[in-house]
Amino acid sequence: MSESNPNILIVEDDPMIRSFLKAVLEAEDYDVTEAGTGAEMFAALDGKNFDVIVLDIMLPDGNGVDFARTLRRTSTLPIIFATAVTDTDTRRRAIGLMQVDYVTKPFDAKELVLRIRNIRTMAPVMEDPNARDLPKPVAADAAPWYRSPLTWGPAVAFLVIVLGGVFLIPDDEDPAALRAEQSAAQVQRNADTATAAVQAATDAAAANAAARAGGSSVVLTDAPPASQAAGGADAGAAAAGDGDGPVVDGSPEQKIVEACGEMPVSEHWNNNSIKRVLRYVRFVHRGNWGEYLETWVERLKNVQDLEASGKPIELQKKGVILSGQELEKYVDLMESRVRFLRCASQIVQTIK
Repeated sequence: MSESNPNILIVEDDPMIRSFLKAVLEAEDYDVTEAGTGAEMFAALDGKNFDVIVLDIMLPDGNGVDFARTLRRTSTLPIIFATAVTDTDTRRRAIGLMQVDYVTKPFDAKELVLRIRNIRTMAPVMEDPNARDLPKPVAADAAPWYRSPLTWGPAVAFLVIVLGGVFLIPDDEDPAALRAEQSAAQVQRNADTATAAVQAATDAAAANAAARAGGSSVVLTDAPPASQAAGGADAGAAAAGDGDGPVVDGSPEQKIVEACGEMPVSEHWNNNSIKRVLRYVRFVHRGNWGEYLETWVERLKNVQDLEASGKPIELQKKGVILSGQELEKYVDLMESRVRFLRCASQIVQTIK
């Protein structure tokens, strides 16, 4: 690594997007370090100095804005939020921090490079951009009487007792509240996975049979064994065929299947049933199908670019690397998935 090149830290949980951004930035003579979680981001910051962080907001172990707020307590390192989140409150919270910029996925790669150059130009010159000097304490014998802890300590304690000693910490900065929320979400995911595991193999087999009967050219992957799907929340969420039971007559799922056919699935993707997709769009994207489709179109474009460059890709499943004909089949499957989701979004609009 050249010491003269600017150092960029990419914090993004999608390996395909990370690989795409790394290729773009390295072509511009940047040195790139990758992180997939907030914990990996702080570990990287602890061992190296960076010029800019490109930070996603929706990370597996927390909210990127909260991580940035924590970083701001000790650093003025420039941050560019690159995320699919578009709600106004989140944008305001992100932009309200010092030395930040914000781009919405899908974004133009050249635009991101320009934003990195601009924010580096505006950033203050610091010997260590990852840390700043904290105020030095005043010696006890040099402090005036009204700044002495012996004077104000008992007074503040008395005031707290009189007023009830109640201090409220905002929910988005309370570590205990955040851990409790994450634990509750993990319990719910485990419960969903256990229910989905029993139905997984049946759903995938039925889908493949329907595809063969209809002469479809879409390749549907087999579901993993039920024992594998029930092995944990992460494994279950990523496994193919994680349906929530049979499709009910007259339901939105049935109308989507009748109009669009069976949904292409892959063991490397989450939400491999129509029910899961509908629920994900409703809760994560607040029913915004356009926003959900943008994330898939962006992922497809990144994979197509990597395929065109002749580079292999690493999927979210550790150790799974696709290249050559396998990568070509994977791109075809992603294109089929995007076509299906476009069709499904139109059907959902008619149901409303």
